[in-house]
Amino acid sequence: MMHDVVFSHATVIDGTGSPAYRADVAVDGERITAIREEGTIRQQSAIDASGLILSPGFIDFHSHSDFILAYARQEQLLDPFLHQGVTTFVGGNCGFSPYPVDDASCDTVRKNSLFLLPEGFSFEWETLKEFITKVEESGSLLNAALLTGHGSLRALIKGNNPSPLTRKERVRLTDLIHEAKREGAIGISLGLFYIPSMFADAEELEAIFSAAAKDDLLVTIHGHTYSWTSPFYDEKEPAHNVRDVELFCNLALKTGAKVHLSHMILKGSHTWGTLSQVLDTIQSAVSNGADISFGVIPYHWGNTLIKTLLPAWFLEDFEGNLVDPVAVARLGKELEETERNIGRTNEDLILLWGGETGILQKFEGKSFKHIAEETSLGDMETVLWIIQESKGAARILTASYSGKEDVYEEPLFQFMKHDRAYFEIDAIVTDTKGPQTPAAYGAFPRILGKYAREHKLFSLEEAVHRVTGKSAQRLGLIDRGFVRVGAYADLVLFDAASINEGDILGSDSGEPSGIKQVWINGSLVVSDGRRQSPLRCGRVLRNGG
Repeated sequence: MMHDVVFSHATVIDGTGSPAYRADVAVDGERITAIREEGTIRQQSAIDASGLILSPGFIDFHSHSDFILAYARQEQLLDPFLHQGVTTFVGGNCGFSPYPVDDASCDTVRKNSLFLLPEGFSFEWETLKEFITKVEESGSLLNAALLTGHGSLRALIKGNNPSPLTRKERVRLTDLIHEAKREGAIGISLGLFYIPSMFADAEELEAIFSAAAKDDLLVTIHGHTYSWTSPFYDEKEPAHNVRDVELFCNLALKTGAKVHLSHMILKGSHTWGTLSQVLDTIQSAVSNGADISFGVIPYHWGNTLIKTLLPAWFLEDFEGNLVDPVAVARLGKELEETERNIGRTNEDLILLWGGETGILQKFEGKSFKHIAEETSLGDMETVLWIIQESKGAARILTASYSGKEDVYEEPLFQFMKHDRAYFEIDAIVTDTKGPQTPAAYGAFPRILGKYAREHKLFSLEEAVHRVTGKSAQRLGLIDRGFVRVGAYADLVLFDAASINEGDILGSDSGEPSGIKQVWINGSLVVSDGRRQSPLRCGRVLRNGG
């Protein structure tokens, strides 16, 4: 029997965590149709996979690429993920999703999500169902499983009004969550650091968790805070990040909801010491029956907007405060105190993009400390100058996440090795100039190279399991995440000895090494770093299917 594709003499890591084995693997159409002893499937056009690993395609558990799916030139922004072996992503995170909207809420959602929107973005849909139809018509470069953002739901109900939901509004919120399930969502996401999701009170949160539990939807949560002190809680003890985790664990226990803490981060050196408290809180809840997992970015930094450094009072009238010397002076004092309290310095802030004016362009890719030295500004003066010159639009990397690269990495290592951990990229990619976050190019090769091969945090089989089959099972993805007969042929062929991230921090050309081929739904899409198909071979996975 002739097959469409045969990988001969492959070393298969099948996504289950089981030991690697040698085999021939056949693909017909979109699915894997045969796995046999190596050398037994004979075909002239077979791909010689000798010395290479054949694994399932990698799954990015946390992405914001849903906003890019409706973008005409999505390849421009999604190619880096494809080149590092990502075949499926989870969109709609942190309370942000481009659906549902109506005439009254679309401008609010646009304003709230501006940092995620590609140029020319427009709402050509209202519901998730209509959004999926639009994506299916234009095609998707990657497979996408979609969450519905609580921020978009709340905007639909009462815009950015900070007041608590009334009983009637909570009922409507619950109805919208059930509707999201019917239209194909795999879960509901909260972005409690962001407007308007941050306005949810205890009753609203419980309503969300309860509705999700009823529909067996995953609740993913960007928390209120990731540092030991914050504006969200008054008392200093317990540490604010620990208190936040306790809140979500208690809601999981009370409602029976499946909960995923989107980012397990200890932000700032003064927060690193809360590691054991955070993990003990989660373990206690799990021991008592809670279904809780958490996401880990495999870096000591993350990408965000400079606006996320700002307190709520400044953001309420951002444009007015930006030109008010009194407000700017107050902001400087508060930022200086906050950064000092959490244990973060200008060395931990890196400018990726400085805004539309171009004044900051020559500083892109440099730390704020370096910028301060070049401009002869003080540390806080530098931060304020970048905020003002970019009009708050600057994209930055913030470091000092769960340790420091090559200096003190134990907190990150502990999170990565935990059996409740799932790996994520969480890259905000835009069509603006300036470097993108290095995670967009090399997060998963970094896991397999730096952390599995070099640091030996886990075996290669376990590392592959964590970015494939384990994630697929948690997300309820059907026939994805495994190399087995009947599964969709989302596959990565890579060299275990050389796979790793690119070398340049913040580079826009940080191509990973060791990725030989990437396949999506039975189609070859990347070979030796080059796109092979002009087609968009991905699909939207409604309710995981």
